[in-house]
Amino acid sequence: SVGQGLLIEAYSKLFLSHGYIASQILITKSDFSDEKRYNNVRNTMNVLLKRGIIPIINENDTVTVNRLKFGDNDTLSAKVAGLIDANLLTILSDIDGLYDANPRKTPDAALVREVNEITPEIEASAGDAGSEVGTGGMKSKLDAFKITMASGIKGFLGRADTSGLLQEAISG
Repeated sequence: SVGQGLLIEAYSKLFLSHGYIASQILITKSDFSDEKRYNNVRNTMNVLLKRGIIPIINENDTVTVNRLKFGDNDTLSAKVAGLIDANLLTILSDIDGLYDANPRKTPDAALVREVNEITPEIEASAGDAGSEVGTGGMKSKLDAFKITMASGIKGFLGRADTSGLLQEAISG
């Protein structure tokens, strides 16, 4: 919770420099299972988006107990994508995308350009949870995309520091 204020301040300054206002929304897993709370979050998100305000969403760790946690931001992002009826979920990471093997362990691993179904073979190639900067790893990203695919929401995974990546994601 100590860094949350600094983080939202940094996001606010960044978005403001581009003419946008940022808003912090803290969500818990139980917000998705309680109909009234789900609708409240959904309505809040829709109002913000209609007004051109960028919601910065995070799990509310302060009130969340371990057994009720999302556990990773990938799953949270997939649930939010469904909540707002998104067309696309873009997950930015420290890796270029899904590979046919772990590129940190297999130098000749090939980047998989398109996935229409997450098969057991694809899941097996995802490897263990976690990366250098995240906790979820490729497995949680695939789990998130399974959630969105079931709702007809497309997914895009790419390296966060790649120039033009968001435009590539949006253009398909």
